[in-house]
Order: sequence, then C-alpha cells, then structure tokens
Amino acid sequence: QRRGRAGRVQPGECYHLYPRCVYDAFAEYQLPELLRTPLNSLCLQIKSLQVDSIGEFLSAALQPPEPRAV
Repeated sequence: QRRGRAGRVQPGECYHLYPRCVYDAFAEYQLPELLRTPLNSLCLQIKSLQVDSIGEFLSAALQPPEPRAV
C-alpha cells in the first residue's frame, strides 16, 4: 500500500525490508476480504437489514463469494 503512495503526490521511495525471493512470492493483489474470511457475521448483519435474499445481495458485490459459501 505504501509503495503505491510513494511518488504519487511528491517524490518518494519505498524500501522493502524483506528478501527479493519473499517479495516475488507475494500475490500481485490480495484477495478481497469478502472472499477470504468467513461470512457468518456478515450474513447475520445483512439479515438484520431485512433483505429478501442474502445470496442476491452478496451477488451484487464487485467480486461476489461463491453461492455455496453463503
């Protein structure tokens, strides 16, 4: 995140404090939280909004979870 900020509004540099092999093993982008965390609490919160279908509600997300995860 900080690397993306460096140089955006003023000159800057980013120094990584880990070896190149670790950096190369990172995923290019982190999976969205909706896809990498349990949905139990979120489903209960959506239910409290009195939405007709939790699955339909979540399917409108930019990267929706698998239907079986809901």
